[in-house]
Amino acid sequence: MKVGKKTGDTLVEVMFAVAIFSMVAISAVAVMNSGMSNAQGTLESTMARNEIDAQAEALRFIQSSYVAERSDNSNEGYFANLWHAIVGRANEATDVVTKYNPNSCPELYSIENSRSVQKLNGFVINVRKIGLSDDATESLVTESEKFFSPSTYPRIIYDDDALLDNLTSSEAQRVEGIYVTAVRDPGSTKVEENVVKGSVYYDFYIRTCWYVSGKSVPNTISTVIRLYDPDMIAPSE
Repeated sequence: MKVGKKTGDTLVEVMFAVAIFSMVAISAVAVMNSGMSNAQGTLESTMARNEIDAQAEALRFIQSSYVAERSDNSNEGYFANLWHAIVGRANEATDVVTKYNPNSCPELYSIENSRSVQKLNGFVINVRKIGLSDDATESLVTESEKFFSPSTYPRIIYDDDALLDNLTSSEAQRVEGIYVTAVRDPGSTKVEENVVKGSVYYDFYIRTCWYVSGKSVPNTISTVIRLYDPDMIAPSE
């Protein structure tokens, strides 16, 4: 019985199979990388929103606590001092202050930029410090040397060398990619002898800027909250 000669795949067929396999593998890796990048971006956005919410709630808490102090006929209490320190950094409502469209995150930390954190009297509330010392202003972070362009996502980095009894640090070492800007109500600013004494309300712009992996365009999330000035409200009898 004559047995037929067996032949293998030709070189062209092998190269064609390898090419198809390579295309499928590359597509799968690209899809996986895209999925991981999207997941990372979503996680970073969530973390940024958490930081924004923490600042917003801290501002509301300080304002409402000052209102409570005024109801007790106290204008020089802990939260009164903290509120006055915050609104003392308020800006006029100009386009430079209110508009937010950075081309890059580092420009927000350049002193030459008219919209930089330093030029707009930017600050953050150290929520871990509120109520921990007699000096209320210690929970207000304003030092320009503590504000940095983000290395990852917007966050406040605490000093591990300054720990409390519960093993959590209360000292803000770096503030990355987030800051707050206060703006006075342009129509109700009260000025006495060239000194701003108050405003019916203040708008607080809470802003973030950071870079998501694989993207050159900065990612930004911002919000604004309006709080009325307790100083402009007569305390209850």
